[in-house]
Amino acid sequence: TDIHNRFAVDVFAKKNHLFITSMSKAKDVSARLIDGRFVGFSSDFPIEGDIPSELTPSDGGEFGIKVTESIDDRPFDETLVLIPKDIIIGVGCKRDTNPKVMESFVKDVLRRENISEHRIKRVASIDIKKDEDAIIELSERYGADLSFYNDVELNSIDGTFSSSEFVKRITDVDCVCERSAVCGGGELIMRKYASDGMTIALAKEPVVLRLM
Repeated sequence: TDIHNRFAVDVFAKKNHLFITSMSKAKDVSARLIDGRFVGFSSDFPIEGDIPSELTPSDGGEFGIKVTESIDDRPFDETLVLIPKDIIIGVGCKRDTNPKVMESFVKDVLRRENISEHRIKRVASIDIKKDEDAIIELSERYGADLSFYNDVELNSIDGTFSSSEFVKRITDVDCVCERSAVCGGGELIMRKYASDGMTIALAKEPVVLRLM
C-alpha cells in the first residue's frame, strides 16, 4: 500500500468522532502496517465504504482495532479500543448551581447507566442558561461540544416528553433537559432525572463508520 494512502487511526478517529483509548497502541497500528503485519478490525457498528486492504476483518488475533461502546471489549490479544462519541447530555439547573455539584450529579448518572464518559459528544441546554458556569464547565470537563437552544427550537421537537408546569412558567418549555438532549437529532435513551434543582436526560446519536 502506498504510504500516503495507508490507513491512519488518528484520521479515521477524527472523521468518525471516536475516542482513542491508547495513543501508544495507535502508534503500534502504524508500525505494524508499515511492516506488513496483521492488524485485525472489528466493529459493533455499521460501516460505509470498504475496509482498507491492509486491515483484516476479524474478531480475534494477536493485534487489532475494536470500535465499541465498552472499553473492556478486547477481542484481540492486544486491542486498540475506539469509542464513539455518541451521547448527548441534556441538562437544566437552578441559577448559580455549583459546578462541582453538577459534575458529581452527572458522573453518578453516567455510572448508573453504565455509559463511559468518553462517549460524551455534546452538552445541551436552553439559551437562557448559556452563562451558567455549571453547564459550561461540564462541557469542558468532558471535552464535549456545547449547544444552547431557544424555546422555539425546543418546543418544535416532536415527541412525548416529561412535563413541568413550574419549568414551563420560567422557560416557556415544558422539559428543558429531554428536549435539549434530542434537539440535535439524537434518540432519547434516558428520560428526565432530577436532584437538588438539577435535571438530566440522555440521548444517543446513530453511529455509522465511514471508511472512504
